[in-house]
Amino acid sequence: EALPLPLFAVIQLERALDACEPGDWWPLVCFLLMLWAGLRWSDAQRLDFESVILDGGSICGWSWRTKTSAVGMPWGALCRGACASNWGSQLAWGIFRVREKEAGRDYLLRHLSRPAGYTAVVAMFRRCLACYLSTEAASRYTLHSLEVTTLCWAGQLGIDDEKKAAQGHHRARAVTRSVEKYRRDDVLPQLACQEAILLAISKGWVPLVPAQRGVQRLDVVPDHNPVAPDDTFESAEDTDGLEDASSCASDDIAALDSDDESAEFEPFDGPWLLNAVSGWYHKAVRLDDDAPSECGVLWQGKCWGRACRPQARGHLA
Repeated sequence: EALPLPLFAVIQLERALDACEPGDWWPLVCFLLMLWAGLRWSDAQRLDFESVILDGGSICGWSWRTKTSAVGMPWGALCRGACASNWGSQLAWGIFRVREKEAGRDYLLRHLSRPAGYTAVVAMFRRCLACYLSTEAASRYTLHSLEVTTLCWAGQLGIDDEKKAAQGHHRARAVTRSVEKYRRDDVLPQLACQEAILLAISKGWVPLVPAQRGVQRLDVVPDHNPVAPDDTFESAEDTDGLEDASSCASDDIAALDSDDESAEFEPFDGPWLLNAVSGWYHKAVRLDDDAPSECGVLWQGKCWGRACRPQARGHLA
């Protein structure tokens, strides 16, 4: 399963539109389209530029072929975004400019003068995330994370199933095929779902990030809502029980992790070991004299190994 993005990362992606390099602007607005319109990568890439319209604070369009429909499907997204970035209007005008120069274009992202493939685009996406998250954390996210983010948030808010299905472009159980075929409000339930999410965010709500499969530890990101109003507060009745529980839990966790954190954040000037294949730098430790030679590398007459390996237990450099 794809891991949904934290609210902090979504807001930073929207804010980056005003200060990013010219070559990064187009991928950023395309990623935001996939996120807010709930589009898979393959669905977004098959976008009919001629179908895109900007109307009433929303951007709407048509993907000419999707994973679930050979004839395509409509999609819609509110333009304002989580921090009033108005990313949707920027994307729409960008599409209009491209449409004037490239009539008949039917794909969203380009790489080396041809429609971009998944590998190239996921590398762009992770490079953007690496500006706000660690490289290891960014590598856990895929393009499918963009689609599932709003679905995860809608589930936490208890939004109506029909609206959630419209946001994820799934078939609602309570809606028959004939209703889906003939109704004229194709994107309205999707826009209503986004409206509920954005309204909650504007009031200070911060969505939770579910645990990854395998319960791996994720990077700690700011848990506040930077777009929340300044006067938001919780009543004493609502927080009395939470304060007692959180204080007990935090004390226990602090006692368990204090040793690990002090070792993890201790200043280290080197030396470092470079993996020429992956490009990763590893903290080096001096191995014991009786350590097997295959456990490390010889440098200045001493054997050195990676601090992250079980065998690397020796003298700190």
